Amino acid sequence: MDKESPIGQRIYDLRIERDIQQGELANAVGLHQSVLNRIEKGCRPARDTEIANIASFLQVSSDYLLGLPPVQQEAQALPLKEKNSTFQNDLNLQEQNLVQIFRQLDNRGQHTVLDTLQREYDYVKPQEKNA
Repeated sequence: MDKESPIGQRIYDLRIERDIQQGELANAVGLHQSVLNRIEKGCRPARDTEIANIASFLQVSSDYLLGLPPVQQEAQALPLKEKNSTFQNDLNLQEQNLVQIFRQLDNRGQHTVLDTLQREYDYVKPQEKNA
């Protein structure tokens, strides 16, 4: 299996684009450099957790690494306790910083953040009912 895989090529391209050494990425995501090298060359498939960790470190979606087309769907609004004009004033400094960072993301980045928030909310909500 000596051919380059689409995921391996994407990881390689992102690393080069961002001037990240292979050893640096491998260390950051808990892989041995030789394992990452084999993934990039298509000699070894990446495991789901490895894909997720690499995507997180490179700040892209796992779908992007897998070569899947961007999902075009409207983000589901998370329930808010209160929707009014003073909502912005109710945000603490950390929340205000998060809003500023979110606004600087492109559509893919915003979609990734919203998708992650929705999955976390969906995960926590059933646990609250059981408590």
